[in-house]
Amino acid sequence: MPTLDPYSVLAQVVTFFVLWAVLRRWLFEPMLSVLDEREKRTRGTMEMAQGWVAEAREAEATYDRKLLTARREAARHAEEVRRALREEEREVLESARNEAAARIARARSELVREVEGARARLEEEARRLGTEIRRAILSGLGAP
Repeated sequence: MPTLDPYSVLAQVVTFFVLWAVLRRWLFEPMLSVLDEREKRTRGTMEMAQGWVAEAREAEATYDRKLLTARREAARHAEEVRRALREEEREVLESARNEAAARIARARSELVREVEGARARLEEEARRLGTEIRRAILSGLGAP
């Protein structure tokens, strides 16, 4: 079995630590620094993205609330329009009924006047015919 030379072991240990120090200073620390910076940026980007997602959800909730409010307002307005149209329709029908009733009353009045006029003319005609018939009967009997 070979013997271990203590100076050789010591040289290897010193070489290891020197190599370790050099690699640490020129390789490991810059690489770890780059990895830390990358992780910070990634974490920052993730936090920013989560913030955007939260903002988007809040915007969506706001949009939904505004849409619901707009729909309710539109339904309320449509009901007001329907109510106004029903009222206008009622007023138009009432006006038409009143006008029809007035026309009917005028027509009845005109009809009553015409009937009274016709009755008066018929009574006059009946008197005249009565007088003529009397004369005809009396002249047939020989009376003057």
